[in-house]
Amino acid sequence: MTSRDLQTFPQKPKTHDGLSQHCKGFLEWKVKYNKYKTLTQPKKW
Repeated sequence: MTSRDLQTFPQKPKTHDGLSQHCKGFLEWKVKYNKYKTLTQPKKW
């Protein structure tokens, strides 16, 4: 990424509240290694 990309697309902080320690660690790993992709549509329960 160039400095212009960082200005154009600021990264949003990702919070993982209300999750177990295992799930939180897994999601933090995905964010760290750029494997995390947000859902386009929230899952319906």
